[in-house]
Amino acid sequence: MRPLYLSGGFEKRAGMKVQVKDLPATIEIKNRGIELSVHDTRAISWVLGVTRAHLIWCQGKTARENGQRITWKNFIDYMQNHSS
Repeated sequence: MRPLYLSGGFEKRAGMKVQVKDLPATIEIKNRGIELSVHDTRAISWVLGVTRAHLIWCQGKTARENGQRITWKNFIDYMQNHSS
């Protein structure tokens, strides 16, 4: 699968490389969700887990259970209040 590139990048870094780690056969997110692998130009890596209930942000080899979680409601509220 080809990586997706985000222009602008995290903290104004040039082009982030984002890859889907495991994509289920169906597009609908199931209980386990999906994981996106994110790398910056300095080879620092993160994983973004997307589930039906949460977004989970993990740096490096952090286990999913120990990642930073945010509910969809809180994420949407945050994004709506911090839009530019």
